[in-house]
Amino acid sequence: MNGAIALLLYRSSRGFGRRRQHPQRAVARSWRHAFNRSRHLRRLGHPGVTGNYWIDSALSFGIGVLILWSGFGIVRETLNILLEGTPRGMKLEKIESVIRSIEGVNEVHDLHVWSIGSETHALSCHIAIADIPPSISERILPT
Repeated sequence: MNGAIALLLYRSSRGFGRRRQHPQRAVARSWRHAFNRSRHLRRLGHPGVTGNYWIDSALSFGIGVLILWSGFGIVRETLNILLEGTPRGMKLEKIESVIRSIEGVNEVHDLHVWSIGSETHALSCHIAIADIPPSISERILPT
């Protein structure tokens, strides 16, 4: 997809007053321009944003820490979803006790709860019910 878009942009830029350029030369020229600009700023003694090097360094460090701190929570939640971990704040014991409180449920085992998305969760368990006729056991399902 990216290659197709690049090809379309390359072909559409042919007739805009510039002679046809080789793509590798254009990339080399842009790198050369960026390097020369940074060299000129360094030569001028460009003081940065505030005019003091130590304040600029401290601000850069603070912004970096803020980005890492906010990104850590996102990565942790993403890994929990990808590894199908138990959602934060869910207590398996409480879920099991609520299921056991349903009339006709004798036992709950192999209870698993995992995240499918940030707000979507799934549950799987084995439930043993009382020895009752199927017509009566249907009352347990809609609960």
